[in-house]
Amino acid sequence: MEHERSPHQPGKRSSVSSVISKIAQIIWLIVVAIVIFLVIRVVLSLVGANQDNDFASFIYNITFSFVEPFRGLLQVGEYQIGVSRLEFETIVAIFVYVLAGWGVTAAINVLRR
Repeated sequence: MEHERSPHQPGKRSSVSSVISKIAQIIWLIVVAIVIFLVIRVVLSLVGANQDNDFASFIYNITFSFVEPFRGLLQVGEYQIGVSRLEFETIVAIFVYVLAGWGVTAAINVLRR
């Protein structure tokens, strides 16, 4: 007599847990990549990088859609001294994306249990 496997057996549960763990890792990888690009944007702004430079232009273009939802959020969007700028919206975006990544992966890890 053949015995059917229960969905709660250790083999099946560990494979589902492994998939959920991989999804959480992929989400964190994406969040970390976004945050790295945003940090580079902040640094380029602080040092007054020429926005016509190919590298600076690439970074600003890549991060535009991640910073845009935060435009106008603060009364002071950026603080400028000479060519150096401090983009507060970009800093807020960094914190929001880190918190969102943490929240999503925490929720995913709850499913793993």
